[in-house]
Amino acid sequence: MKRPITPTTTVIVYAICGIVWILATDTLLIELPWKMSFDRLWLGQHFKGVLYILLSSFLLYGLIKRNMARLELSQKAYMRMFRENPQPMWIFSTENFRFLEVNDAAVNLYGYSREEFLRMTILDIRPPEDIPKLQQNQGEFRGGITSGGQWRHYKKDGTLIYVRIQAFETMYDKHPSEVVSVFDITDKYMADEALNKQEQLLKAMINSTENMVWAVNTQLQLIALNNSFRHHSGLFTGINEPAPFWEEYYRKCLNGERQLFEYVIPGNDEKWKYAGLSFEPIIHQEKIIGVACQAWNATENKENELKLKKALERYDLLSLATNDATWDYDLASNVITWNEKMQQCYGFRGTGADVSYWQGRIHAEDRERVIRTIEEAIWRKERRWQAEYRLLGLKDQYRHVVSRGYILYNEQGEPFRLIGALMDVEDKVRQQEEIRKLSLIASMTHNPVIISDPEARIEWVNKSFEDLSGYTLEEVRGLQPSTFLHGPETQEATMQEIQEKLATAQPCVVEILNYSSVGQPYWVLMDITPVMDASGKLERLITIQTNITEKKKIVEQLQEKNKLLMEVAYISSHRLRKPVASMLGVMALMDKENLANPENERLLGFIERLTNDMDAMLHELADKCNHIYLAEQSQNDHPL
Repeated sequence: MKRPITPTTTVIVYAICGIVWILATDTLLIELPWKMSFDRLWLGQHFKGVLYILLSSFLLYGLIKRNMARLELSQKAYMRMFRENPQPMWIFSTENFRFLEVNDAAVNLYGYSREEFLRMTILDIRPPEDIPKLQQNQGEFRGGITSGGQWRHYKKDGTLIYVRIQAFETMYDKHPSEVVSVFDITDKYMADEALNKQEQLLKAMINSTENMVWAVNTQLQLIALNNSFRHHSGLFTGINEPAPFWEEYYRKCLNGERQLFEYVIPGNDEKWKYAGLSFEPIIHQEKIIGVACQAWNATENKENELKLKKALERYDLLSLATNDATWDYDLASNVITWNEKMQQCYGFRGTGADVSYWQGRIHAEDRERVIRTIEEAIWRKERRWQAEYRLLGLKDQYRHVVSRGYILYNEQGEPFRLIGALMDVEDKVRQQEEIRKLSLIASMTHNPVIISDPEARIEWVNKSFEDLSGYTLEEVRGLQPSTFLHGPETQEATMQEIQEKLATAQPCVVEILNYSSVGQPYWVLMDITPVMDASGKLERLITIQTNITEKKKIVEQLQEKNKLLMEVAYISSHRLRKPVASMLGVMALMDKENLANPENERLLGFIERLTNDMDAMLHELADKCNHIYLAEQSQNDHPL
């Protein structure tokens, strides 16, 4: 594109042409071969001047027209560059903030058509809260190309974007205006915001912990630290310089070696005696650019570890005298170690192995459950763990064992160790199985059965006991039978006999009067059998009761019948014989020859009195026989 003629060029061309014209025409008039009169010379000068004006006018017209054409082409080229510029741009009036022109990139970015833009102002694409700031910014604008800073704009669809603008003043259509270039920095802004939030979060995180956190670069200069480091770094001699002790760890870490070590803090600080430290390489684009460091107060853990170590030493000594086996499970390395008891009693090889070795020796039916109980105890942050399972022992035989463990946690609350002991309960399980079988048998029998501990506290009763006594197992578990079964008529001598037999672990069979839950008395034949363990120590008491209430009633009836029979026999053989003998004697004294003898009258009085005595005896004898008959009827109705 041709450049337009500048005003200076126009003036120079006009001046040269004017000077050349004057010199040439004046010389021509002087050098004419004919002499001219003054009038003709004057006329020639006027003609020359008019002709110059005409020629110069045509010249100026041509120059101006050419310049205008070139200027128009330049304006069109500039407008094309403005419209087709890939950078969003617009022109707005500084008088009323109305858009005067926008390019295609702005239309594409904001979603408004060109016509919609030209009906709007630059205030319409901004949040209301940003308008005062914009007006203040326009009031402070001093011309020239300037950066308008960072702003928020709305697209047509309501999307908020972040932009950076550059502007310069100009005149457009005779209006004071500004040409604005817009740079969409939304992605960068969001990334910066996310980075800032992440940095703030990271800063808050490292300052929210009591652990010391810091970082050094490859020159061992501090590049980051938290408040805890500022407060406690004085406890670590030479850590800021750094001293050769720390430099050695830094250098190893810069060579790619992760450092994890313990530091004994000099001095008499009661809170910080031991510290745990971790140095990690900072890697960026596969290159180590520094060291990330962390230190935490390990005093409590260390002291607990020392106490635990002493306790384990004592426990190992104690385990030599017992059958308990001890083990130590490192949760970080998944390695479990054990003492010699595990080798002697269960055939474990060596003194340690991967935890899968121990898991593999657990019975298949118990394995998943045991592993799950450990995971659940750790998940719930519990300190103690216990599980009963079958473990493969000597001669490839499974034995029932109980493992009890204690879970250790570090300062971050992460589990790192599980230590414990293993106790063989095979004999106990077998006894429990035998008791279970006996309980099953006892639950099916009609006789009441009580199983109690050596102190006679009830552990189990069967349904027959509940039916007879009216008490449920839940009501009597842990109670001694004498505290709720005995009553006012329970024989003291019988209770004393039971206590004496139980004190010497002897079997005992007695008849005793018990009382039900509603106070109803009933008789039982109670057979108490002591159960001894392998060492001869009393382990349990098994009591089998037989309800003999009806039998007791029948025996009492028989005793009453025998008593009545003896009384009948006594009346018949002794008491009735006396009046009969007396009557026979009186009859012998009577004067049968002379019935009118006055002595007979006196003897008849004796006979009458004896007859009355015999009648009373016969009535008494009849009553007792009637009682015997009723007792026989009752016995027939309720046979044994």
